[in-house]
Order: sequence, then C-alpha cells, then structure tokens
Amino acid sequence: MKKLIDRVEAMAESMELPSEAMLGELKLSMVGGSRALVENHRGILSFEESCISVAAKRGRLVFRGDGLYLAAMSSENLMICGKIQTVEWE
Repeated sequence: MKKLIDRVEAMAESMELPSEAMLGELKLSMVGGSRALVENHRGILSFEESCISVAAKRGRLVFRGDGLYLAAMSSENLMICGKIQTVEWE
C-alpha cells in the first residue's frame, strides 16, 4: 500500500496536482479561529452550535466552539464559521 501511495504522490507531483486531491485525503485550511475550509470531506456526521463532526476517508474531524455554522457546503468542500476553539482528529 505504501508503494502505491508513493507512486500516486509522484504522479500528482509530475502533473503539478496536490497529492491529497488524487488520494481523496481530507485537507483542512483555517483562517484564525473563525473559519475552516474542509476539502474532500465525506459528509456531516453531527451538527450542533458547539460541535460539528465531519467524516473523512479515514476517521473524522470534530470542531468544537461557540456559534458554529456551515457558511457553505458542496459535495467536496465545506466552510465552517464561528468561534472555533478546538479541532480534533478521531
């Protein structure tokens, strides 16, 4: 499996593409403590104003904070806004 991942990453690099896109891996980008862009998600597992759980290819991300909400969502990307206090990988 490691060799396959290495080959996919090498192919992505040669095509100037991010490897996480080709592998379907989750990518998290944060702006301060108020916005998080999650790419390549697999859906919302739970949603509350203080906790949002997002499914990934392997595991899940759990956002905790205050006044959390989904500012945008598509089949591949979502934007979580509010006062993000912690992000946990489970």
